[in-house]
Amino acid sequence: MLPNWLGDTVMATPALRVLRQKFPQTHIAYLGRSGPLAVLADAPWSDATIELPASGTGEYRRQFFPLVRRLIRERFDCALLMPNSFSSALLVCLARIPQRIGYDRDGRGVFLTDRLLPAKDNGRFVPSPMIRYYLALAGYLGASQLDTAMELFTSPADETALDRLLPEWGLDSDHGVLLLHPGGGFGPSKRWPPERFARVADILSERFDLAVAISAGPSERDVAQAVQDSMSRPSVNLARQNISIGQLKVLVRRSRLLISNDTGPRHFAVAFGVPVVTIFGSTDPAWTDTFFDGERIVRAEVDCGPCQKKTCKQDHRCMELVTPDMVLAPAVELLEHYPQRKT
Repeated sequence: MLPNWLGDTVMATPALRVLRQKFPQTHIAYLGRSGPLAVLADAPWSDATIELPASGTGEYRRQFFPLVRRLIRERFDCALLMPNSFSSALLVCLARIPQRIGYDRDGRGVFLTDRLLPAKDNGRFVPSPMIRYYLALAGYLGASQLDTAMELFTSPADETALDRLLPEWGLDSDHGVLLLHPGGGFGPSKRWPPERFARVADILSERFDLAVAISAGPSERDVAQAVQDSMSRPSVNLARQNISIGQLKVLVRRSRLLISNDTGPRHFAVAFGVPVVTIFGSTDPAWTDTFFDGERIVRAEVDCGPCQKKTCKQDHRCMELVTPDMVLAPAVELLEHYPQRKT
């Protein structure tokens, strides 16, 4: 069962890869939401996929017991749960899957046959990289390795589509692409102010002759628009283009640099070896360490953080204290010195 968030799914790829290496003849199916399944499209590590409706929706409730019956018919021997939710453990228990492996969290241990204990200190979870968190699940089945490199794949169809679309969007091959991702599905506490993204993009696009593209999730189109409205130089707002996850992967792979909040596309860039500047607010970078030498983390030390809250109840100082110059410096360093990846 795949993680629910796009970035977490990318961080699970080292574990998914080593599971296939350990069990080359085993039938492996991925159960997950449409987004995570799209992220993993074209990866050679599974034999089947089963789509899971988004939790907390009427469709999830309607499909829950039909899905249980389907899993029973499939006669799986083992369920490896990457999400920590109560509902994921209940689902595979009702499906009568004999071995059910996951972390003993959220009161779901009674539904698991094999329970891993996450590290705690004085009753609080100890921040540790999610890449290793997922690798420990694979390691429980004997699929142990130290390779933490995340990995994604693109399809020929999406590559061909971008060959056609990039010139239409003004992102032709004569310019490198600076990609901005100013949203954050987790919540507004992750979002650096749009006008500061715009300021950084204006300076970098002029200095390095870069075309600027702005991407955002379907619910964050206003954020992308605010960045574009604040820019003095031309940019392309991809939030208007209904770009697919597959096409976004291609665009990230072909970009010179990504500047992003702590979001899924940040992990796309790492998986493709594209340099990225990641701006952190409420979340703790220790949870999402990518082990990538082409990433630069920018954050302000504040007395109230990292709080891990979706919405700030105070003055959002963790983001307000991050200045454009704090983002420009590592961006310039990466553009000047990090080796360009051939595409």
